Order: sequence, then C-alpha cells, then structure tokens
Amino acid sequence: MTFSIKTILLIAFIPLSVYQAVIAQTKFINADTEATVKGTSTLHDWEMNSKEGKTEAVIELGSIPKILALKFTLPAESLKSHHSAMDKNAYKTLKTEKYAYLTFVITSSKMTAVDSSTFNMNGLGQLEIAGVKKEIELNAVCKVGPDKSLMCTGSKQIKMSDYGLEPPSMMLGTVKTGNEITIDFKQKLIPHP
Repeated sequence: MTFSIKTILLIAFIPLSVYQAVIAQTKFINADTEATVKGTSTLHDWEMNSKEGKTEAVIELGSIPKILALKFTLPAESLKSHHSAMDKNAYKTLKTEKYAYLTFVITSSKMTAVDSSTFNMNGLGQLEIAGVKKEIELNAVCKVGPDKSLMCTGSKQIKMSDYGLEPPSMMLGTVKTGNEITIDFKQKLIPHP
C-alpha cells in the first residue's frame, strides 16, 4: 500500500487543525459584574443594582473574537434599591420564592471591529425572568484588554408584561411603576484555566 504525498500531508494536517481549533477556544468567567435595572413610576424614576452576577463563556480569541457560548446568571434578590419596601415589591413581582435567578443564554452572536481592540457585539439569546423565556436581541460594546480580558457594556429595554409580570404598585395603587424597564450591564470577563 502506497500513499501519495498529498494523503500523508492531509493525514498530518487534520490532527494539527483540530488541535489549533481546540486551543483557540478559551473559557472565560466574570471578574467584575454590574447590573442595573431602571424604570419609571408615577412618583419618580427608580433603579436597582447588583454586583452578584455570574458569567461563564467560551470565546474564540483571534483578530475578531467569537462568542461560542455564554450564560449569565443573576440572583434576583441581589438586586437592591435604597428602599427595602421597593425591594420587597420587586421580589414579589419577580416571584423570587419560586424563581431565584434571572438568566441569559446566548444562542448566536456576531462581532464587528470598531478598531483593533474594540468590537460591537450583536447577539440573540434567551432571557428568562420569573420562569418565562423570551428570545431577545442584545447589543454590547466589548473591548479586549492587554491581559486578554473582555470588558463588555450594553443596555436592553424590555417590557415586564412580555414576561407575564404585572408592574408593581404601592400605597394602595396610587404609585404605579411603568411597564418598560431598562437593563444596563457592564462585565469584565477573564480567561479561566
């Protein structure tokens, strides 16, 4: 049995290309997370903040990074305002006794270069709030640091009613929150060995 040079090179190249594909994919976790949920009410604007989100991602680094997988999990009761009564109403609306976490799982994404270290990310994914999953489009700006970290920031408007949530009210219904909320996020993702 004789092999041509083409066949030998092909056999030698396949394991090398598989090795390179595996090596280029890196697991990332969050080093810092900031999530802010903002809304309006008949009395004043409001916001709730958390720094307790957890992200796990697989990202292919290269001239343009590629997000292959990403899951973000936020304990719902980690969201805090400066008013405990408001927090209590929010947790009741989010049904935190039954659904302790808000999650986002990316299903597809595309990065486009702004410059050599800054990229616009356009992604699709499943956002789950109070047990209801909806596909959303999510945009972010991601900057690659010299340590190969990614700092991503973005914002998304959603309607509470899309997730089967009734906007909370207080003081016997005289103060009502608006249906639209804005979720702002800032995450630093770092390579995880």
